[in-house]
Amino acid sequence: MNCSFRKTFFHAAGNNISQLVLVNIVCSGSEKVLFTIDMYDKLIIKNCAFKNIKAASENPLISALKTNVYLYNNYFNNIVGLVMIIKVTVYVQIKHVVFANTYRPGEYETAFGPISIFSVNEISIFKTKFTKHFGRNGGALLLIDNGLVRIFYSSFINNMGQIRGGALYALNVESIKIIKTSFQFNSARLSGGAAFFRKVNLIKMAYSLVFLNKAGVKGGGINYNRCKHITIKYSTFTNNSAKNSGGGIYLSYARIVFCIRTTFEHNTAVRYGGALSHEYGVGEFQCISCGMFKNVAGNSGGGIYSYKSSALQNINLTFMENRAAIGGGISSEYLGFVSSRNCNFVDNKAHISGGAIY
Repeated sequence: MNCSFRKTFFHAAGNNISQLVLVNIVCSGSEKVLFTIDMYDKLIIKNCAFKNIKAASENPLISALKTNVYLYNNYFNNIVGLVMIIKVTVYVQIKHVVFANTYRPGEYETAFGPISIFSVNEISIFKTKFTKHFGRNGGALLLIDNGLVRIFYSSFINNMGQIRGGALYALNVESIKIIKTSFQFNSARLSGGAAFFRKVNLIKMAYSLVFLNKAGVKGGGINYNRCKHITIKYSTFTNNSAKNSGGGIYLSYARIVFCIRTTFEHNTAVRYGGALSHEYGVGEFQCISCGMFKNVAGNSGGGIYSYKSSALQNINLTFMENRAAIGGGISSEYLGFVSSRNCNFVDNKAHISGGAIY
């Protein structure tokens, strides 16, 4: 079905007993379109295109409450306003979907991201693209009070967060797994150029790329705040920048952190931790078989900066051509325990003291 209309408001209430299926719909050139779906067992949107649409100023294009949502092979492009809000349900699956080019003038300023998901037990995002979005927290995707989140084989490109999380913002989530996903050219005015994670119990990233993201304050690539268990492995952080701390990654109040076989190259921070800044850690932090190459910090820790944390263990790391005023490779202050085993330090430089380690 092809739709071309000026104003449409569609509301369906299913009382948990039915499903609503939208297939092969093309909706374009419309104004103040709103689809509100409440209490259906399933909402399935498949092979549909929504483009050049102006949503209602206070509501998204699609709103789903207490409804399991399945999006397959869809295309959302050039949407003025919010794209989608999903709340209070069991399952959301987004597969082979393109979200591109949302524009939000002043009348659309809300706390929501273009795609926002709240209080969902399980979320799966697979082979999906998020490109050129602008949001307050989470330039493209906002996740709050969710259970298990999987983001596989997806990409976040050229998104902007007005406050935190250039592409992705997650708060109070039980578990997040990010596999073979790329974050490129995203930015946040404050923290988390690519992504900002706060109070996530378990977060794993593997085989992913974080490239050319920037933050106005902390975490040019990713900012982890008060997350309990963090694992980063077989990933690459390149050319990310922060105007304060943590050019590649900024960690604060983390309990357990494992960074394994991950490469940090050409990341910069104006003050602390060109590649990685770890502050106020309350548990174990192990960096194993990682490479720190040509990272720069204006003040301390061209490679790694650690401050007021319980422990820092570096095992089989290579630090090469990193730069800082203090501690070209590593700089640490007020640590309970620090060790470096089988590490190589090659041509790291400090303008003031500690070319390799301070």
